[in-house]
Formats: sequence, C-alpha cells, structure tokens
Amino acid sequence: MGSSARPSWRPPGCSSSASRPWPGSPGSPGPQHEALGTAVGLLDGIAPDRFLVGLAVLNLLSEAAGKQPILCLVGDEQWLDRTSARILAFVAQRLAAGSVVMVFAVREGSDHELTGLTELEIHGLDDADSRALLESVLQACS
Repeated sequence: MGSSARPSWRPPGCSSSASRPWPGSPGSPGPQHEALGTAVGLLDGIAPDRFLVGLAVLNLLSEAAGKQPILCLVGDEQWLDRTSARILAFVAQRLAAGSVVMVFAVREGSDHELTGLTELEIHGLDDADSRALLESVLQACS
C-alpha cells in the first residue's frame, strides 16, 4: 500500500516494525483489510480513509458476533481523537440489533462525536445511597 514517494503513516505509539498477524477475515475486502491494518499500525501506508476503517471495524465486529455476543465499552469518549470517535460512532449507528452492543461513557458537559445515538444519562449516587452500597459490599466481604 503506498509508494516510496508517499510518506508512511502510523498512529502514535505504534512500532514501525509491527508485523504480527492481526484479526480479520481472509475474505474481507482488500481495501478494508488494508485500511484497518494501517489504522492500527500493523501495516505501513498513508492515513487510511475513515469510511473504509469504519466498514472494516463493522465487518470485524459483525463476524465475531456470529460466534458469541460482544460488548464494546468505550470509557472517557471525550479523550478519543476526533477520527477514532467518528469511526466508532459510525459503527455504532450501523450495528444491527442483536449480538453487538456498544456503550460509551462521556463526561457531562464534554463535546463528543456521538450524535444520533441513544443516550442514557446516569448520575452519581447521593451520600445515603453511597454509604448503603459501601456497607453492603463490606458486609459481603466479612
């Protein structure tokens, strides 16, 4: 992928010598396979199209969910880079009901890229409920 005239792109923190095998269907479309491999730093190349990366992630999750249900937890979504957040939102919007569930935690008041997804606001416990929970855990440990 890419020629010697084009700069090689890698996500921050990825080793340039990454050559280990990575998950993916051998039958998945080549461009999606290459886009995902480049996005996670396992293949060299220019920055991949986020649409292809999103399709690759969607296909990968859908394939894996055929074997067992999958829960994807994304904590602190506000700390994701914009491209990653948009890719995950793209995937979440297109998942068919069933074997894959995506849960995003977003700090209240934070800007995020998750527009169009179902939201459930969860607030912290008040002091009385916090004490009751702590006491129940401590009693269970004794």
